[in-house]
Amino acid sequence: MQDIDNLRELLEGVARRDPAACTRLLEYYSPYVHQVVRAVLHNHEDSEEVTQDVMLKVIQQVHRFNYRNRFSTWIYRIARNAAISLTRTPQFRLYAQSEDIDEHLLVDESVEGEGEGEGEGQGDAERWNLILSALQPDERALLVMHYSQQLPLAEVAAVLGSTEGAVKVRLHRLRRRLRRDFGTGGKEEDNHE
Repeated sequence: MQDIDNLRELLEGVARRDPAACTRLLEYYSPYVHQVVRAVLHNHEDSEEVTQDVMLKVIQQVHRFNYRNRFSTWIYRIARNAAISLTRTPQFRLYAQSEDIDEHLLVDESVEGEGEGEGEGQGDAERWNLILSALQPDERALLVMHYSQQLPLAEVAAVLGSTEGAVKVRLHRLRRRLRRDFGTGGKEEDNHE
């Protein structure tokens, strides 16, 4: 995902609590935040709530963004950390154990399905959801950020607080496991990096 044009100007407006700037920020980044959060939580209702919390936190804390990294990296890290924090609560673990896998798409249709015709890619989306449902939250977030949102490895590493090499190793091991368990992740995916 590319950061929005005139980012510094937009963030200055958000810091001043300009309603137009806040709305533009929310409209642009919320779908992407939701996709990362949904990949971790695997639950529509919790994902919506955490996405709202993350976007509110971003607006409140925008003055802390230092421009050393991309804004999208900063916001993804906040989103991922918020979602993972929720999974560590006893209430969430109890809820997750008692619920069946959510039938909604893990991949946000408003982001992922743009430009597709009616019914195109439906089988791929169902398979993607099956694969994601079998993974741990941090593994789902890694796949969504790198493959669905096409973030470069360096940015994924920054979001995860890791090194690019460690992310490459995690992706390689994850692809190998997915090939073994699901018959996915052929040669073309190995060359994605």
